[in-house]
Amino acid sequence: MSEERVVASNNLGAFYNYVYKRTTNHCGIGVVIDKSGSQITNDHEKANAFNNHLSFVGVVDNDVVPPCSDVPLCCILDNININANDVIQSINKLKTNSSCGPNGLPPVLFKRLKHCLSEPLAQLISVGMVPDSWRTAHIVPVFKKGAVGDISNYTDQSPTPVYLAK
Repeated sequence: MSEERVVASNNLGAFYNYVYKRTTNHCGIGVVIDKSGSQITNDHEKANAFNNHLSFVGVVDNDVVPPCSDVPLCCILDNININANDVIQSINKLKTNSSCGPNGLPPVLFKRLKHCLSEPLAQLISVGMVPDSWRTAHIVPVFKKGAVGDISNYTDQSPTPVYLAK
């Protein structure tokens, strides 16, 4: 049935999208090998192995702020006024086919509820109050190149929630 719809649509992009979904493995990360050469199959152990690797290769904050005394202060930004129309304009720019952010909310939800959400969101953002979930990052290992099972062939990514995207 869906094959017939794809063919009838005469849309090359829809065809490639259909083929991609049917031929791509969506089962997640398979067996990985840690630094000691051990094979890891348990999801919890894989998560710990990636956490250990990515925290080891990441940059550690040394709490040193570079001096900026020679930069003249030209103005102070003490408040930002955001109104409901600003929020609606931002929501209108969201792509409805984008995936959900860490909170699991799809962009289409924001689009459909934009008139209900715009005023409360504008008030919260104007006073600097944002939900904790906006400040939480979910780190995802992303394969770079080389052997798929080698943990050192992955880098980290933190998907941005759709409401924080441009």
